[in-house]
Amino acid sequence: MHFRAARSRRLYEDVVQQIIELIDSQQLQPGTRLPPEREIAKQISVSRNVLREAFRVLEERGIIISRQGGGRFVRAVDAKIRSTGDSVSTLEVATIVDALEARTLLEGQIVALACQRRTAEEGQRLRELAERGATWQDNVDFHVALANATHNFLLVRMVREQLDLLHELHQRDHYAIPEQGGYLHGDHVAIADAIVARDAPLAQQLLREHLGHTQESLEGIDPSDPSDPSAA
Repeated sequence: MHFRAARSRRLYEDVVQQIIELIDSQQLQPGTRLPPEREIAKQISVSRNVLREAFRVLEERGIIISRQGGGRFVRAVDAKIRSTGDSVSTLEVATIVDALEARTLLEGQIVALACQRRTAEEGQRLRELAERGATWQDNVDFHVALANATHNFLLVRMVREQLDLLHELHQRDHYAIPEQGGYLHGDHVAIADAIVARDAPLAQQLLREHLGHTQESLEGIDPSDPSDPSAA
């Protein structure tokens, strides 16, 4: 395994691309420990600060992980994640699945708080956003509005950060599921109605189902197919 001297453009981007190429060519296998920083920086002819910026990007995308005192490793993917045909794309799909799991936990509590704290204006705003189309921005606006209805700025910030990560991966088409547009609208309308009615248990159930649609698709599960043993 050999690294080449970094080319022009942002140096850390070149480092990111090289590591991705090594993973896709299977020179770096899932679970493999990366060489020490000093060794990689010397081969690529970049500073360790540049190398650490590249590692930060790769960690955010879920391609590598850091272990305290143990170095950095290519992430190993759970067997339930559907392969996309290349190693890096599969790692990014796994990151989306993890993010959706985290969002289910976080936003489940958000909708419960929103039921308690939303104003009449916020309830109306949620209904208006739910009635929009099913673009990515419509989705972002709706979920941020849910967080705003809690009147807790840290929850708003956490939702925005998770959506920013998903947006980066969405641009690589992992998150663009053909049937997504149809159920986004219906799910959003139902969640908004539950919050307006201040029905927290129903809002939480609908939110779990809403995020579950995407997670099941990414895991290769067809919830409408009774022949799929993993469907539940």
